[in-house]
Amino acid sequence: VAAVDAVRDTGAQPWLRVVFSSPAPLADHLGALGRELAELAGIVREAGDRIFVQAVWRPESGTPTAKDYGYLIKRAAVVVTGAAAQAEFAAGPLPSDPAVLEKLYADEVAAYLDVLVLAPTTEAVSAMEALTVLDPGKPVAVDAVVLADKSSSAVGEVAAWAAAGAAVTFLGLDSGIAPDLEPLKVATRELSGGLVHDPTSDPSGGGGAWAFVREDLGLRVVAKKRGGERRLRLVFSDDQLRSPELVDTSTGESRSVIGVRKGGEFVVVVEDAPDVALLRLERPSAAELEGFDEEIEIGGEREMPVEEIIRRLQAFEDDQDR
Repeated sequence: VAAVDAVRDTGAQPWLRVVFSSPAPLADHLGALGRELAELAGIVREAGDRIFVQAVWRPESGTPTAKDYGYLIKRAAVVVTGAAAQAEFAAGPLPSDPAVLEKLYADEVAAYLDVLVLAPTTEAVSAMEALTVLDPGKPVAVDAVVLADKSSSAVGEVAAWAAAGAAVTFLGLDSGIAPDLEPLKVATRELSGGLVHDPTSDPSGGGGAWAFVREDLGLRVVAKKRGGERRLRLVFSDDQLRSPELVDTSTGESRSVIGVRKGGEFVVVVEDAPDVALLRLERPSAAELEGFDEEIEIGGEREMPVEEIIRRLQAFEDDQDR
């Protein structure tokens, strides 16, 4: 709890991983699970609201089934919500096999998960696609990409997972050496706000590139340089782009780079490019294009599904029993 308070005091968002070791199958070890749930309730109650709790299950013996995992998710979610009503609950990383996910969701766990956690594997993209059907609208967290010595390379990893659909990408250290976080801070400032990945704006060229559209229709682009090449050449299909700038992720300063319109395309060339480049590009405004700019506000009331009502009732009763 002291560690949670220290994180909160910095203005950051606490995310607590709670590791369960109760053996599988859980039906044969309810006493061990009950003791761990009681410990969880005490921690969350003392830590208070405004916290994310991720249940990680590493059974000391036995092979868990989807039904076991679903039972643990429900019980842990009820305990967390009962101990702190505004806490958010997650579990995992969840299985990346869509068939296993279907079995898990057949046990009606959707109402008990506030965030969906996946491991950063090649199968995670297909798992995200399956989850958009099984549990639409839920944010996805990737847990966790190993932070290399050059934290600027992590900017490319975060961009790639954001483009795939992740709302949060965790970075884990593989050594005890504190990394230089400045590239991540610069990237955070550049990519903050209402940016949305636009696959139709992704340029070709380089070792992978992802374009994020701002509210003013300008772009922020993260691009990897191909190994062994000195420069980075990106080709955009939109010839209305203009004013390309390269942002130095070590300082936050920017400089103009080459941008040429050619045959309905816009080509950007960065000489002596870094391994991962962060670019700004502009588009003409609606007024310049003699178009129109209109703001529309859409509102509505959210109806609470019966599954969520049941979860809250179970959480209240669990807290009262304790």
